[in-house]
Amino acid sequence: MKIAQKYSHLNGEEYLIVHHKKEYREIKQIIKSIDASKHLTKESKEKNRKGDIVYNPTSINEEFKKCFYSKDWEEKRRDFYVSTDPYVVRLLEPLEYDKQKELLLSFALEFSSVQILPE
Repeated sequence: MKIAQKYSHLNGEEYLIVHHKKEYREIKQIIKSIDASKHLTKESKEKNRKGDIVYNPTSINEEFKKCFYSKDWEEKRRDFYVSTDPYVVRLLEPLEYDKQKELLLSFALEFSSVQILPE
């Protein structure tokens, strides 16, 4: 596989490049090592592509898991709230999920008395 486009969620790619160079290189190597053509196994059921053979996301994900696990990576997930406000993101990031919710609810209460008037 090759990286055709990038979207760096919460500047995650930049963080990896600066703070985890070795792991970032390993991620790119794993992506390059996967033969995407092996995963052209799914028959499309989409209206405009019915019958076409397309990439099977399940088998691609299994291949990624296999490659990462072989290099002693493990899966970790974390629930979190997202904001478009960088200040709020910095406040939320270190908090556990339930504490993030409490903080956001306190903001809602704090700003509930603000009224936006028409121009």
